[in-house]
Amino acid sequence: MSASRPPTFSSRLAKYVRGRGDGARRAYIVGRRLLAPKSYWARRRVATSVSPAAGVAVRDDDGYRLFHAGAFPEADAAAQRCVSLAGKSEDVLRERRKAHADKQFLVNLLDLSTLTADHPLLLLALRPDLLDAVIAYIGTVPILRSLQVFYSGAVDREPISSQLYHCDADDVRQLKIFLLCSEVGNDNGPLTILDAASSDRVRRATHYTYIDRLDDEQVAAIGGVKPPVELVGPPGTMCLVDTSRCFHYGSRVRAGAGPRLVAMAQYLSPFAFVAPHGTRGALAHLANGAHTSLQRAVLTGDHGDLW
Repeated sequence: MSASRPPTFSSRLAKYVRGRGDGARRAYIVGRRLLAPKSYWARRRVATSVSPAAGVAVRDDDGYRLFHAGAFPEADAAAQRCVSLAGKSEDVLRERRKAHADKQFLVNLLDLSTLTADHPLLLLALRPDLLDAVIAYIGTVPILRSLQVFYSGAVDREPISSQLYHCDADDVRQLKIFLLCSEVGNDNGPLTILDAASSDRVRRATHYTYIDRLDDEQVAAIGGVKPPVELVGPPGTMCLVDTSRCFHYGSRVRAGAGPRLVAMAQYLSPFAFVAPHGTRGALAHLANGAHTSLQRAVLTGDHGDLW
């Protein structure tokens, strides 16, 4: 077995900076953009020409957009497919929950090696109108970094980890699709989102670093913060949310309530802390001739087709 390669200086720097405050993180991203090959700016040029439809655009001050069930046929189909996945994965689920006895929530059920190009979750993530909204918000053609299906059951203890208010450290600006695959109400641990403008106020008031977790009382004590919104509703309900700019939490499934099943797709910029230059997307193998040049770029991380 060959020895693993030691981390490079750039990867160590990215790991260090991603957990710092907003100032250091933004300075790092600016530096990466300045040092990027000229070809990467093809992605930026595409973004300047995109005008998302009003019904899907994500407002900058909000940092999220909610969609009711039935808004996208692919969303309803994906929710049904993921329910089927959960039903066929009881043994896998049991073993994974056993292996993560200290964290029996957000257990990923989706094996990417089994994913095909016609999977409705991938079709949803590559919808042209949703891609336009993502590109316009992030400001560049992103990389579809991951697709996951998360199971969260009830845990009889105080909230920990992502069950507390936090902002994700992967990028300074990103978007995720969260798709409900089961009926989710207040008792099922819904994704709970604080808008981007209020979140910025909270980060400044708390001198937030991206390794921190805040409890409800800490956030409520800060003035001028709007009430959070919850992603609740029937299967097919979904949202686009910038989990780097918006404080959020989820998976607080109450005792006696049914589990929550949610699918997730993550879009990151090529300059993200977890995406060194030249990184190919984890879903690159699914790109094919039926995809547009833009869809291939989102899947592979390759900029060549965008010239």
